[in-house]
Amino acid sequence: MLDPEILEILQLALEEDHLVRLYRDDLTTWYETLYPTAMSDSLIIGHSENDFVFNGLRVLRLRDITWADTRDNDGVYEQILRAEGMLDALIDPKLDISGWQSLFDGLLGRPELVILERESLHEDREEFNIGKVCKVTPRAVYIQYFDAFGKWEETLRRIPYTAITSVTLNSRYTEVFQRHLPPPPAAYFVNED
Repeated sequence: MLDPEILEILQLALEEDHLVRLYRDDLTTWYETLYPTAMSDSLIIGHSENDFVFNGLRVLRLRDITWADTRDNDGVYEQILRAEGMLDALIDPKLDISGWQSLFDGLLGRPELVILERESLHEDREEFNIGKVCKVTPRAVYIQYFDAFGKWEETLRRIPYTAITSVTLNSRYTEVFQRHLPPPPAAYFVNED
């Protein structure tokens, strides 16, 4: 269960349109800055920000957040972002984030690539998956994965929801790759659910 103080900070950031710094100390040693657009009982979604640059949307599990704070107590940082017109350009993705299944149902059949990660302080437990959402079940999402060389796998990759700590959408990485990937081959599905 999320600490009530953290929940209050997140709700305030959503209501008052503030950037928020999220710490997930059990998964990573760095914090993540989001301009949140929505929150459910289990997930939060927002525009990922670093050094005045927004880079896609991130969806994170609330249960992993160990601390949160507003990035800019005196408002200077956000004033600069507003003066540059960067906050006005952000759109609400209008995705159902009541859970992983509902998120992936909303992405099913859409052309954009997604990144699904299992983050960990232990490198051997980390997992990075990138591809297109092809099938959604109550326990897992299936993606057509491609590797760092742009080679598509021929079978769909099953990723259980329990193995996902974050999802990234519309990042520079995925958008550039998408412009240069060959069309995916027809993938076949192995029923594991």
